[in-house]
Amino acid sequence: MKKHIVTIFAFITMFCGYSSTSIAQEDAENPKYIAACKGGNINACNLLGNRYKNGIKAEKNHTKAIRYLTKSCQAGNASGCYDLGLIYSENDGTKSDAKKTVTYFTKACDLKDASSCTQLGQMYWFGKVVSADEKKAAALFRRALKIEPDNEQVKAYLEQVESPK
Repeated sequence: MKKHIVTIFAFITMFCGYSSTSIAQEDAENPKYIAACKGGNINACNLLGNRYKNGIKAEKNHTKAIRYLTKSCQAGNASGCYDLGLIYSENDGTKSDAKKTVTYFTKACDLKDASSCTQLGQMYWFGKVVSADEKKAAALFRRALKIEPDNEQVKAYLEQVESPK
């Protein structure tokens, strides 16, 4: 019986990703990913940035997350830009920065990331971080719908913004 429990635990550990913190940290610092990022692989940079941002397979470290996500964003990865926008909008270990939030969401939206267009639309709609501007909000929601035409939530936002008051 004891042997079966140990075997089951080993199986779960191996296939479900349960590991000690030191193993997880080594995985995030995997030289293969770091070398790939330094060599210009933006997906490797984005992966490392998200691991540090979210504390997945690594200790949460916003300084490292920002470093890797910035490299990813500068190389044209919309996901890296979006995640930087989130980091600067949330006050989660990093000082929030309205200008950087708008800059990174705008860049990601320009790179055709519907979530970023939606985030910006909501910011303009509710006047969060930027001055309220329902026309800009509606334009951003329309832009998000061009990217993801079946997004019912964004359709509802657009309908609400454009409805007569």
